[in-house]
This record gives sequence, structure tokens and C-alpha cells, in this order.
Amino acid sequence: LQCLDLSSNDLSSLTSELFTTLRQLQVLNLSGNQLESPPAGLFVGLTQLRKLYIYDNDIGIFHANTFANLTALDTLDLSGNNVQQLHANVFGTTALPRFRKLLIKTNNLKHLHPLAFDALPFMKYLSLGYNELTTLDRRMFEPMRSLRKLHLGNNLFEEMSLDVLHALGELSELLLDNNKLSFLPNMANIAFPNMRKFSLEGNPWQCKCLDDILDWLNSKQVDYFRPQSPYYQGKRSLCVVTSKDVCVRN
Repeated sequence: LQCLDLSSNDLSSLTSELFTTLRQLQVLNLSGNQLESPPAGLFVGLTQLRKLYIYDNDIGIFHANTFANLTALDTLDLSGNNVQQLHANVFGTTALPRFRKLLIKTNNLKHLHPLAFDALPFMKYLSLGYNELTTLDRRMFEPMRSLRKLHLGNNLFEEMSLDVLHALGELSELLLDNNKLSFLPNMANIAFPNMRKFSLEGNPWQCKCLDDILDWLNSKQVDYFRPQSPYYQGKRSLCVVTSKDVCVRN
């Protein structure tokens, strides 16, 4: 058996080591069920598993080592659950060599452990949109030297620190839309040589700060992503006019 689709049922619990005998399984779909807390040993033995889908469940927590030893895994979708925290060692302590794509969007994430992604140094795409995150720690991103696409839209960020942005210096795509950002740090000293796509609408930007960001993007020939939104159609304010003619970053 190489593909097992258990999606859109009424599964509320699964036993540890349930799939151990499926040594050749490559795709497992558990989405659209009522799972609340998968046991840490649920995926033991799935050494050939490449794609794992657990989106649209009621999961509130993933235990340490839940995804450890899935050495062939390249894609994991945890979207649409009720996860509020992602602890260290959820992915184990040994690097997963083929892991490339992780989606945790549309949860209730409020906190990410600084070492939550320590075992994912080869990840290229991380989606954290539609959560309740307010801060990031540069230690989250230091192991991920291959990260190219990071989606942080629709969170509660009021500030993005310079050291975090430095740790993201190899990105080609960064989405920061619909947060609470009024400014970014001075971007002049951040290279971002690979940046191609940038999204910023839906924040309460100071207009001078927004001008600085757009000038920086233009200097790097980056197309800032403009979806069909009320901001770029003039129906909502793109920035906030202040009495200062400089960008206030205090």
C-alpha cells in the first residue's frame, strides 16, 4: 500500500503505532476528521512516507517527537486546527533530510518555541498565516538556511525585529500583509538578494515608513504583491498620515 486516504470521516482518535506495518506508505491523508491529540507514536514505522495531510481537524497539541524519524517526509499540512503552541522537538532532534514544505496556517498559534523547527534545516516553504502570533525569535530561522518562502499574513505582529529579518536574508517571498505593522526596521543594510515577491497591504503603516519600504523594494526590483484588495483599489487606507516627515521607529 502506497496511498491511504482516510479524509472526511468522523475519526476522533487513533492508536499509537497504528500504521507500523505499512512500510511502503508514501501518502497519508487524515484531513477533515475530528482528531484532537494524535499520540506521539502514531507515525512510527512510516519511513517511506512523503506527504502527510492532517488539516481541518480539532487538534490542540502535537506532542514531542510526533513527526520524528519520518525521514522521507517532504510535505506536511497541519492547517485548520486549534493548535495554540508549537513546542520544541515536535519534529524530533535529528534533521529530516527531505522535508521541504510545512503549512500551519489557520490555527490559533500564539507561541512558537525558538527551537520548534530545529530538525527542519532543508525546509523551503513555511506558511504561518491566519494565526495570532505577535513575536518571532531569530533562533527559529537560523537552522533553515534553505527557506525561500515565508507567509506571515493575518497575524498580530506590531514589530518585526532587525535580527529576525537578517536571519531571513535568503528569502525570495515574504508575506506580511494584514498585521499591525506601522514600520519596519531600516532595510538599507539587509541584502535580500533573492527577494522576488513581497506583500505588505492591510497594515497601519506610517505613510513615510511605507514610502521607505516601497523605495527599498523598487531599488531591488521586487514586485510587491498586490492582490485585488480594497487597499489598492482606494476603498481602504493604505497608510496613516502622521505629523512627522520621517519614519518613526520608536
